[in-house]
Formats: sequence, structure tokens, C-alpha cells
Amino acid sequence: MIKINNLLLIIIYLILSTAGVLLIKIGLNLLSNKSEVNYFINVIRNRYLIFGIILYILSFATWLFILSDIKLTIIYPTIIGLSILLITIGSIIFLKETIGLYQGIGIGLLIVAINMILYGK
Repeated sequence: MIKINNLLLIIIYLILSTAGVLLIKIGLNLLSNKSEVNYFINVIRNRYLIFGIILYILSFATWLFILSDIKLTIIYPTIIGLSILLITIGSIIFLKETIGLYQGIGIGLLIVAINMILYGK
């Protein structure tokens, strides 16, 4: 069973990681011509991209604390599965992306798999 302080770290990790990835994607979408000479300057000026990178780095630091206290065979597939789920939901809400039937079925199976990993004996 996962301790409450680890559960809080997992929630913080998922928020930071999901927000970071979504902000990076939003920032990249705002960059106009990726072949311009000023591309690097535009990347540095892009607050979505910079803030997304900062959040993603903070999520990695949080991941180190999580990893130090929970079995890898439990936490890694759980975190990856929940990250996929949250990023997919965030992409639908904030990026107006859509998913197909098979992707929806895959998400459903992912939820089942996460529960099997966490509660299976």
C-alpha cells in the first residue's frame, strides 16, 4: 500500500508533469516558422515553453523522491499510465485534440491495468 505522503508526492508529480508537457506543447504550437534564424530567440521568449520546461524539471525532482520510497515495479507503470491518461484528457480539453474509438478503448484498458498493478496480489 502507498503511504499518504507518497500519495501526495505522486499527485504533485502528476500535476507538474502534465502541466509541463501541455505548456510545452502549447508553446511549440505558438512558434511560427521553425526554420527561421530567430527560432532560438523565439523559444527563449516563449513563456509557455519556458514555464512548461520549469514545471517538467520540478516534476523530475519530485519523481526522485517518489522513486526512493516505492517499488519500481509498482510505481513506474502506475505513473506512466496515469500520465498518459491525464495528458490525453488535458490534450482534449486544452489543445482541442480528439481521440478515436480504439484510443478510447486503450485508455479504458489502461485504467484497468493501473488498478490491477496497484491492487493485484
